[in-house]
Amino acid sequence: MKKSLLILILAFLSNASFIFGQCVPTCSNYVTLPISHSVFPQGPPIANSSFTNPVSGSVPGDDGSVSAIPIGFNFDFYCSSYNMVHICTNGFIMLDYMAFPSAQYVHNTQNIPNSTTPNGMIAFNMTDLDPRFSGTISYTTVGVSPNQMFIVTYSDVPCFSNSNPNTGQIVLYESSNIIEIHTGSAYPDPNQTLGSTQGIENTLGTVATPAPGRNGNNTWGGSPAALTAYRFLPYTPAPPTAITGNTLLCEGTSEFYQATFMTGSTSYSWALPTGWTGTSTLSSITATAGTSGNMSVTATYSCGVSDPTIITLSVNPSPTAGITSVTPNVICSGKTVTLNLTGGVNYTVNPGFITGVSPLTDTPNMNITYTVTTEDALGCLSINNPTSYVLVKQTPSITVNSGSICLGAMFTMTPQGANNYTFSNGFSAVQPIAAGDYVYTVTGTYGGTNNCVSDPVTSSLTVYALPTLTASASRTSICAKESVVLTAGGVTTYTWNNNQTSTFTIALNASTVFVVNGKDANGCPGSATVNVTVKPCTGIDENIDSGFGLEVFPNPSNGQITIRSELFGDRVFVEIYNSIGQLIKSEKMVSSAVNLDLQSLHSGLYYIKLREADRQQVVRLVKE
Repeated sequence: MKKSLLILILAFLSNASFIFGQCVPTCSNYVTLPISHSVFPQGPPIANSSFTNPVSGSVPGDDGSVSAIPIGFNFDFYCSSYNMVHICTNGFIMLDYMAFPSAQYVHNTQNIPNSTTPNGMIAFNMTDLDPRFSGTISYTTVGVSPNQMFIVTYSDVPCFSNSNPNTGQIVLYESSNIIEIHTGSAYPDPNQTLGSTQGIENTLGTVATPAPGRNGNNTWGGSPAALTAYRFLPYTPAPPTAITGNTLLCEGTSEFYQATFMTGSTSYSWALPTGWTGTSTLSSITATAGTSGNMSVTATYSCGVSDPTIITLSVNPSPTAGITSVTPNVICSGKTVTLNLTGGVNYTVNPGFITGVSPLTDTPNMNITYTVTTEDALGCLSINNPTSYVLVKQTPSITVNSGSICLGAMFTMTPQGANNYTFSNGFSAVQPIAAGDYVYTVTGTYGGTNNCVSDPVTSSLTVYALPTLTASASRTSICAKESVVLTAGGVTTYTWNNNQTSTFTIALNASTVFVVNGKDANGCPGSATVNVTVKPCTGIDENIDSGFGLEVFPNPSNGQITIRSELFGDRVFVEIYNSIGQLIKSEKMVSSAVNLDLQSLHSGLYYIKLREADRQQVVRLVKE
């Protein structure tokens, strides 16, 4: 087991340069690190009679020391080299013993550093121990140069009160000059006012490195001390060589700073100027600027914490943004508010990211809280960011109908979106007196405490002229039972008072007034009338016409008629036409009287025409 432990120790020493990384060897300063407790080889016990007190010459084995113990190698301690040590029964060894021969017996516990002897010592448990009762003190040198170890062992050595056994080892390492103190158990002697001390001190008593919490202390012994260990390293941790980053910046801005990464470092600690914020355990940090000052960073290694590396930072204070006025602070939505600002040369107003010089304007549509930042001539931004509230009353957004009417009709505007409306013509209903295009303006309000007026909207109206409807009859005077053709025009659709919707033919027995109503393509109405007079047409005289002396009788007739004329011959023709002008029968008038049989014709009105070349005479015939 001891052999294996020794191999591990030697392996540690051979890799010391790797473990300590950027730890720089020094002789005047030590750093203390807690390490795992170990048990090292121990030599043969020193006989109690060997511990003498050359000052008093009394009580061999108590308050005594053994001098001129060879270390086995040269060991550097606080910038001096030693190859001998003095082992004292009171829990410490002295390297510079020749300078303080009378200090061998001193057992009063000291806070270190202390110029009172003993000095130049390494204390496992500086208190009043007494190996006369029990326990042993031994030493040995193990290993092969340049990696030897000198080990002093206190094993179950009680306090002077013959109580509380103390066990521990002091280990000195060749080449690296490292000191380790391993504690199995440690107690202060009850008679010692300061308790006990663990640590190292230079030969003048001016510089010391105690183990944490173990400098003239009554409370570190017992269980708190059991199986603990500390390493005292004669190394100075190397600080980072530089910090890079912006050294001139604005208050409140965040900047990135990078320290030189040091090989072997385990963490970093940053110190920031007043008012700065930011934390990091890495070799870089992002920090927010406060006031001008020094930023520093230290590197932590296995051998301790380095001195700080410093960078000086100059911070331009942030400008103070101010709001002189916001007018008006109660507005209708869609209207303009003006912000008068102070404190800088350029401003940003949010929401809306409105930028520029003062004053700035906005057209909010709802209640709003403006936040203002400003930028000064150096480009620094404000960090106070004042606010101002504006109450926005909603402005109605209205719509209104447009349309078209026929002249003489009424048009009604029906706006929506508000509660109250104002019309440019004074009324919602209009009735223009002439055809044409008209435009009316409408605004609206909600009423009550909200007197915001909407933007005006327009209602467009087209007024169409009334159509000129015409009505005509093929003849306005006919005989009873004769037919007449009635025609309407000037409109797109129409209806006669007898429900006819187009040109029609009708036989009449009595005089009639026909009325027609219609609409044009715009839907505008028109009306017209036509009178048709009906005569009985029963006398011969009614059938006699000047010219050829044409006579037709009987008239009305059942179909057997006689036609008489003063004009006849091969060039004179008698022609029969129906009421719509269609030729039904034609033959020559070869004599002054001709009989015709028209019984096969339908009852109605017919025309008897006597024609010679371009001369003619017509008589109406009513067939019953």
